[in-house]
Amino acid sequence: MESVNQHLADTGYSADWLADEIGLSRRQLDRRVQEVSGKTPADLIREMRLERASQLLRAHVGTVSEIAYSVGFKSPAHFSRVFRQAYGVSPSEVVDGESEPDMHA
Repeated sequence: MESVNQHLADTGYSADWLADEIGLSRRQLDRRVQEVSGKTPADLIREMRLERASQLLRAHVGTVSEIAYSVGFKSPAHFSRVFRQAYGVSPSEVVDGESEPDMHA
């Protein structure tokens, strides 16, 4: 978790990078993360990025695009699409205070 948090802004950060960093094979990482979280490493990284983005959006610390880039998304459009799929609201709605992300969606 610490490694993922340190590299959230890095668009190239992936499950392979995480496995190398903590000294596991990709297969071992997949198994261990699945055991603990029920998710794949890629899904866990995406979820952590989205949770951090949600915090930043609610704190009004930048535009949607700035926040998307700051949590490691290469494209604000892709970020918005993934955010809406995960939380049921758009990042803009969160910034405008129109809605709160449904963290359980």
